[in-house]
Amino acid sequence: MASSERPEALIRTAISRAYYAAFLEARERVRRIYPQDFVKLQRPADVHALVRDLLKRKGQFSLSDKLFSLFLERGHADYDLTPPLDDLVRAEKATKLSQDIFARLQKVQFFT
Repeated sequence: MASSERPEALIRTAISRAYYAAFLEARERVRRIYPQDFVKLQRPADVHALVRDLLKRKGQFSLSDKLFSLFLERGHADYDLTPPLDDLVRAEKATKLSQDIFARLQKVQFFT
């Protein structure tokens, strides 16, 4: 099946990848200064909230909020199949938000 025949799948994948690109960069940066917090995790899924909390601890409230917005969008794209997700603009917005998060992370000093 050609990609033009399944735009919904491509949109959902783009949103999910946009989130994980930003999340993984944020995770690695906060892990450098708060490694002990990652050891304490009870469930691996808790790492998403932990990263946002550690960004807040670092004073990056806006960055944490942006990551949370992208997290919610990713959840919708990955798990909510109704209504159909066929709006390419949502994928473009998610990609731009991810790029913004990534650029802001580059400006934050993540060392102790």
